[in-house]
Amino acid sequence: MTIHAGLAKALNDQINHAFNAAYAYLGMVAYFESLDLAGFLGWMRSQSEEEWAQGLRVFDHLAACEIPIELGAIERAET
Repeated sequence: MTIHAGLAKALNDQINHAFNAAYAYLGMVAYFESLDLAGFLGWMRSQSEEEWAQGLRVFDHLAACEIPIELGAIERAET
């Protein structure tokens, strides 16, 4: 399957945004863990899992369509 290059770039960007967001949420999980705030920790962990799952759905769609996947660097999460 072929798609417009701009759409392929946007979808690859979305994968990277989702994975970066998942990583940022994990940074928040680590922070709330250090404060022993289980409720916030649980909420941020679920947000991280949701972002990761979203990125994987787009990833799997591109792979199924044989569209090249371009993963960027994940930014360091500040804690």
